[in-house]
Amino acid sequence: MPEQRLRTAVPSCPWPGRARLILPSGLTVLTERAPHPVTAVATTYRVGFRDEDEQTAGMAHLVEHLMGRTARRAARSGGTGAQVVAESRRDYSIVGAVTPGGTLTGVIHAGVLRPAGLSIELDELHIEAALIEREYQDLIEARPYGLFPRFLAARHLYDTVGEGGTGYGDPQTLHRQTPAAVTAFVGRHYTLARTVLSVVGDFSPDEVIDVVAEYFAGAPAQPASRQPWPVNGPLVQDREVRYRRAGVPTAVALAWRLPDPADDLRAHVGRVLTGQAAFAPDGPVAAWLRDTYRGIGARMWWNTFNNPWESRTGLCLTVELTGGGSDRLAESAMALRQALPGLIERVSQPDLDILAARHRLDLTRKFDHPMERARLLGTMEALFDGATCWLDLWTVLCATAHDPDPLARIVEATGCLVMRCET
Repeated sequence: MPEQRLRTAVPSCPWPGRARLILPSGLTVLTERAPHPVTAVATTYRVGFRDEDEQTAGMAHLVEHLMGRTARRAARSGGTGAQVVAESRRDYSIVGAVTPGGTLTGVIHAGVLRPAGLSIELDELHIEAALIEREYQDLIEARPYGLFPRFLAARHLYDTVGEGGTGYGDPQTLHRQTPAAVTAFVGRHYTLARTVLSVVGDFSPDEVIDVVAEYFAGAPAQPASRQPWPVNGPLVQDREVRYRRAGVPTAVALAWRLPDPADDLRAHVGRVLTGQAAFAPDGPVAAWLRDTYRGIGARMWWNTFNNPWESRTGLCLTVELTGGGSDRLAESAMALRQALPGLIERVSQPDLDILAARHRLDLTRKFDHPMERARLLGTMEALFDGATCWLDLWTVLCATAHDPDPLARIVEATGCLVMRCET
């Protein structure tokens, strides 16, 4: 293993501190005072695809659609010009809003939903299910574009719907859902104790708490509620799956499970940077393919829907190979699997420094926008229960360690999923 080298070049962090308070209702409130001309709020629920089972697969995504619809309706009626965002992921779901000026009450009413107050009409349920079905065709079935079904990798790497599901479930099952079933799912999971409210604007923490406390007046006290994080070791044995799809180019993918980032944030950052450098267009993997399997190309993804900083479960490294016939792709995939640990070892420190700088710049740009700032504060709180934050990630990126061995060891010593897709 190459000697570990630590580069330390820590510029001043561009983000001020924040205030954090857990109310008697169990709701976690984060505030950050910033002199922006707008006010942003994000409601982050510690609920996502990982809370689903066979009967409720796709429900978190459906609830996100319904909450977004409700929030946009509230924004229109409030007349504040609020812009609403909504998204669902494997580990969390978010509804948020940003309004011009210092309208704290208006943005709270638009971007903060009382889960028990979510109204569900049957026709709206059918409309959102139809929209999700189209998304399913585009992203999961990868049609009509003829793309490799890479979102299905986690399904075959992990053994539960919560970790391996796509978040879309089955379109036919979604169309059969009823308002009562959705209400039951919301009541079971979307409690205030699993909710994080983050506010970014020119308000003191006391001002925010006063408005929030009034908004949630009468909410019963709840004990802290944390859905246990799944514990998955590395895949022990190889797995193989085949797909046949008309119009889809022949491709082969290799995929490995990745550890929970909460186990060691520094190691997680090192894996991400090392993997990106190894599979860069001018990196060692591309050079090896040019020398040994000319015409074969490789693309890498970290997981299904999130960037590698915003996930804890269902994480996987996926490598797709294209550009040849079925037999040649299979041969190159197996050869790459054997060569990959050594190729990862070739990643250089300057390449890691460049990638770390790019990620720091990306974080800084995101934090320049109040809505993105509120969303990311809530995301990190929901993912790591207050144990870490984006400041920790910034600090680790500023001190880049060159130790490719953890990633090399994963691809060398753990089981691998082989996905083959043929026309």
